[in-house]
Amino acid sequence: MAGYQLAADGKTCNDINECSVGTSQCGHNCINTDGSYACSCKTGYQLAADGKTCNDINECSVGTSQCRHNCINTDGSYACSCKAGYQLAADGKTCNDINECFGGTSQCEHNCTNTDGSYACSCMAGYQLAADGKTCNDINECSGGTSQCGHNCTNTDGSYACSCMAGYQLAADRKTCNDINECSVGTSQCGHNCTNTDGSYACSCMAGYQLATDRKTCNDVNECDTDKDSCDRICINIEGFYQCSCRPGYVLHGDGRTCIRMV
Repeated sequence: MAGYQLAADGKTCNDINECSVGTSQCGHNCINTDGSYACSCKTGYQLAADGKTCNDINECSVGTSQCRHNCINTDGSYACSCKAGYQLAADGKTCNDINECFGGTSQCEHNCTNTDGSYACSCMAGYQLAADGKTCNDINECSGGTSQCGHNCTNTDGSYACSCMAGYQLAADRKTCNDINECSVGTSQCGHNCTNTDGSYACSCMAGYQLATDRKTCNDVNECDTDKDSCDRICINIEGFYQCSCRPGYVLHGDGRTCIRMV
């Protein structure tokens, strides 16, 4: 019968080992049986309908790959790969998150927060995230109206600085502008009297003086020239005031102005 050969005695039939004599036609493995043989395949392959050929098993399509993310079929096996933001673990199947913040690949200019499979950038106070999601641009608090400066605002990199108009000084909060009392601190330059005003001051003079064109100095008023009727006869101007006197034969009346004849 097929699968046997006649022995030397011309009577006995011995099994033919198709596997060893090379007549099996098995694609991979050959197992000899009594009067025949059976074929089997290596891992990653399955036996075709002809019982001899071995066809590759596509583990990716049949769902046996155990790949966490991506599966690439190969001849007799498969390979796993990971999505962006992940790296393949030692088992060749699992995908672990890449901490871009720790690894220095985030490209965040300021702060980096790791997320599952990615990362998020944020900025320090005084900056805002640009459209690229990575760069931090300075916020101009002065033009944006968030500075809280009482008077003047100067934008700086990541912050701002407040300053005050003349006649004011910056308060302890570095934002509010308080009036400087030039009269009390001694910076007014007034010759006589000083009256503080909001952001400035005003000078005035004592009786007998008038304010000069510089609005600070006080000049003596010559009452003898400006008020001819101040004295009945003789007017003597003195600093800040005046004094009346009389011609010989007259004496000054009690009012300090009128001259009366001596008796």
